Amino acid sequence: MSRTLTISAASGRIFSQRQAQDTKGHLLVIDFSTSTNSSTYCSSYHINAHGDILTSDSRGNITHFLLRQNRYSQYIKNISPCSYIYQTSEDTLALIKTKELHIYNTSGKKLNEFKQHYSSIIGVDFNVHKHLFLTYSSEIAIIWDTLTWKVVRNMRSKGNAFLCMQFYPDGNSILTNFDDGKLYMWRLSDNKLENQFAFSDVVRFTLSYEGDCVYGIGKKGQIIVWRIEDTSKISQIIQTIPGTTDLVQIKSTNEKLYAIGNNGRFYAINTKLWRVEYELQLGLQIIQSFDVKLDKLALGTNKGLVYVYELNVLNEKNALECQQKIAHGLEENLAYTILNVQEPDEREMFEEADSQPSLMSKEDIVFTKIGREYVKTPIGSNDTISTISQENKCQHDLFKKIFGVAKMTPHETSIKHCNLKKIFQVKGEYPEKYRGLIWRFMLQLPNNVDSFAGLYSRGTHPDLITLFQNFKKTSQNEFSRTERITSALCYWSSLLGKVDYLPQLVNSFVKVFPGDDLSAFESVMALILHWMQHWFEFFPNPPVVLIESISNIIKFHDKELFLRLTNWIDLNQTIWKILRTFLNSVIAHEDWVKLMDYIFTEWQNPETFLYAVACFILNNKKILKSMTNPEDVVDFFEKTRKINILKFVKMIQGIQNNAGAAVVSFNVFLPICYGQYPLFTAYPQYKIQTKEEMAEEILRDMEEKDMVRRYNIALQEKVKGLAKTQTDIAIRTKNLMMSDEDVIEGYHKELLQRKAYLANTINN
Repeated sequence: MSRTLTISAASGRIFSQRQAQDTKGHLLVIDFSTSTNSSTYCSSYHINAHGDILTSDSRGNITHFLLRQNRYSQYIKNISPCSYIYQTSEDTLALIKTKELHIYNTSGKKLNEFKQHYSSIIGVDFNVHKHLFLTYSSEIAIIWDTLTWKVVRNMRSKGNAFLCMQFYPDGNSILTNFDDGKLYMWRLSDNKLENQFAFSDVVRFTLSYEGDCVYGIGKKGQIIVWRIEDTSKISQIIQTIPGTTDLVQIKSTNEKLYAIGNNGRFYAINTKLWRVEYELQLGLQIIQSFDVKLDKLALGTNKGLVYVYELNVLNEKNALECQQKIAHGLEENLAYTILNVQEPDEREMFEEADSQPSLMSKEDIVFTKIGREYVKTPIGSNDTISTISQENKCQHDLFKKIFGVAKMTPHETSIKHCNLKKIFQVKGEYPEKYRGLIWRFMLQLPNNVDSFAGLYSRGTHPDLITLFQNFKKTSQNEFSRTERITSALCYWSSLLGKVDYLPQLVNSFVKVFPGDDLSAFESVMALILHWMQHWFEFFPNPPVVLIESISNIIKFHDKELFLRLTNWIDLNQTIWKILRTFLNSVIAHEDWVKLMDYIFTEWQNPETFLYAVACFILNNKKILKSMTNPEDVVDFFEKTRKINILKFVKMIQGIQNNAGAAVVSFNVFLPICYGQYPLFTAYPQYKIQTKEEMAEEILRDMEEKDMVRRYNIALQEKVKGLAKTQTDIAIRTKNLMMSDEDVIEGYHKELLQRKAYLANTINN
């Protein structure tokens, strides 16, 4: 019989007498909740190479269950809970804590700690043949040498985010799955693209035990099969398992594919006959994860319990039951769940190589090899894999190598700038594939990885709750990246947390730098420091000097249009709506990036952008003058429009050369300094006030006025008292100055007056 093992001590026996399982192979239920601490649960678990189980609980304890020896003991105590745990050797444990990799030995001593990931690690893999350990988050994957725990290679996604990654069984290749559904196989020895998988549109995948097949899970839960020998076509498509709409985890061993459905059940699938051999449901509990190795199966539930099975016994017992049902006359399709297999038709069989997206351009993925040292691979292998220096943790050195910015003299940089400018003059834009790199070069972005990581790692800024209320959400990945970059900018300057149009501005750069948050962040910072230097002088009110400059340009070049717009609409407010999004609200995004190509090319003249705003209005003067009512004019500025970028730029240059209008002057604040980001100093003259702060200020004014009134009353009373005192002093002084005769005469007069008063009283 199986039993529930409640972990209440640091070590102890697993089974009271001997290891035993029930008739279906169920060995054990591991429960970390106790009578004194019922909230403790298992956060992660792993089956090692010997079939023993390692667990991490919510209290931060790492426990080793030696099933063959019938003992359990705690390796490590009271550390933070782990999202992944992996035993890479007999005496080494790799623990994943959100964004960090911690290395411990089995004695509980921490050997090392690495913080290479910007965001949470979403998966790990281990190749025992090459001693390689893989950790990956949505934007970067890192391959580690488990003998030295040095970084062997960084893989940075430059397009879509990583969803799933796995080593090929021989350790010489790696498979990557992006969030656009694409699946690729890379050779690690030379970073070459080895295989592309035709028509791939999957959310996760796994390799077969022998490595001859790849099983991908489609967006509707179907299983898509490719054979490694020919990935230019789909081998089979297996329809969704009845009762599920998705498979949340899959793993292959021998001829079986194990999976968990989004209904919380565990499935064992025969990949030769494509039928469900059996399924497991643990009462009302939901199965959320599993691990399978050798002859052990571990299932994790939503209650934090771990169910352990003898896999061979489980498979044999369920197979025997199905055979007995068939022997008693039950049809095979009722004893087993037969899956519908669809052979791809001829239209889907092949895909032209030219039509497949190539990652060799490093636009979608970047293999970063920084170090020049080499290590020998295990005996029997001819491949070598380059290692990366631990001292150099910069993930963007590839850009420095491409342009050689660090080694360029000012003269060489000027030549490169002139060559790029010639490209723009001919094409009217920079190549989309290299636009991000060219912007980095033009803006001379510093690539301050450490400073950015300090801002980026602080999480969501509290002011973003209100900033994102009116933000148009596109995709979850794009929204989350916009939120993280905007938060980093708000932590850089608290004033930006009050700028309601900042998320929309950041989102425009997120689209230009897919998967590269650092470049998007520094580009927006360059925009704020250099082009928005007059932006916040009257904040939270619009920048009056910039709006007035644009109005002057329009008035100088077309006074009739200026007067018409001024009479019909609030021209200043309209200019501000266009200005605060850098024209992105009135120009289609594909043309807006071309305009920004020109603006960044002319970065030494930041006032060019003011002419661009004025030029947009002047360029549409015929349409605006033909309108007969103000409502049409307002609607015109609410929609995005396409522009001919070459004609538009030529018009900007013509207006700028005919400089007769008064325009505000700009200073040069580029390039951004290396190492540490500059302090934001463009604060408004008056402090930004919230409604609560304004109410407090009014209350303080009222209290101050009441205090002054009370002070005046007290002062008046004091003046009256002083006047009375002065009168008494004068009387006393007068009396002191009188002679004796005068005093006697005064008393005599007073006696006569009293005598007369008494006589009158008696007579009456």
